[in-house]
Amino acid sequence: MWRGRGLAVLGLLIGCRTGGGSFEHGPGSGGAPVAAAGARHDASTVRAAPSGGSEAGADNAREAPSGGSDAGADNARAAASGGSDGGVDDTRAVPPEAGANNLFGLVRSAEDIGAEQEGRAASRDGKVTARVQVPAGGRPRILVDAGDGRGERVLVDLASDATPEPMGSGAPLRQSSGVFSLAFSPDARQLYFQADGWGTSLALYALDVDTGAVRFVTDANGYQVIDRCKDKRLVGKLVLLEHRYFYPLPQSAVDWFFLRDERGTRLGIVGPEDHNVARLLARRCGVGQAPPPPPRQKPTGKLARGKVRCGKQQLSPAPITLLDGTTLDFVHLVDLEALAEDPDALPMLIDAESAASILQGDCR
Repeated sequence: MWRGRGLAVLGLLIGCRTGGGSFEHGPGSGGAPVAAAGARHDASTVRAAPSGGSEAGADNAREAPSGGSDAGADNARAAASGGSDGGVDDTRAVPPEAGANNLFGLVRSAEDIGAEQEGRAASRDGKVTARVQVPAGGRPRILVDAGDGRGERVLVDLASDATPEPMGSGAPLRQSSGVFSLAFSPDARQLYFQADGWGTSLALYALDVDTGAVRFVTDANGYQVIDRCKDKRLVGKLVLLEHRYFYPLPQSAVDWFFLRDERGTRLGIVGPEDHNVARLLARRCGVGQAPPPPPRQKPTGKLARGKVRCGKQQLSPAPITLLDGTTLDFVHLVDLEALAEDPDALPMLIDAESAASILQGDCR
């Protein structure tokens, strides 16, 4: 199941699906997300599935912090909602519902999202439970009953100075308008939750159930905990829907799915579509049915052998291999004159069909 949602719309569309639909579990889905009615999307954001790749510094560029309960037009946010944890899926998260982006593609407030969720979670064995409580006229807090005889304890209270600000987030947790999307790690030692973050991204945190310590994981507009998997290396890992700038596509912003570990370290790219997530879970974890892979559009002719110069432009294959076993066949297009003036100039990413039309010119 999927938890949390917020979508962004910035960047350049290069032949990929844009924006983000919503993901929910259909009957017999076995925990794999299936497409639901999509939100309205601005055609300027490229969305795709996770693929292998290294961490790029520019991908962590963020908008100014957007916490707070103000729901005015400047803070309108993309839809995110959820339901209760079904408890039978091999991946755990609340399925978000579709909703409309505003003109600027900003994410909605945690307060609004939390109001649409049940605000509860249970460990797989049912021994540990958590819930969000908002006292009348008060601030949200998270209560956990670890089944250890100590009863229900308040571990996060946005109204209390005893709740420390997690290091590295850049978004004040105690200033968040709410908390939402609770999900336990497979061993029930960590409780993940989301809160306000930035203009185009929400914040994901992890709460230590025993000590009450809170740490920032990363910015994400939805997440899924891999609870059980035949590939044991993936158990406990996180599939995140992230808004990223210039990675993995130069000159573009994307809303893609990425795989990260429990500490937030990126492990690879899943892809731009919900089908990429379903294919990853089916192939690696044995959850659900793998959607058929999309047809390849490999570069042909001279470009299939490497770099090709066409006048003042240079083309080179730039495939992106995804963790679901598929490949996005892109081509780097470089303006040689611009590159001579600025060695750090970013290439443009085009598809194989566009590259084929350029290759009809004077190329060598």
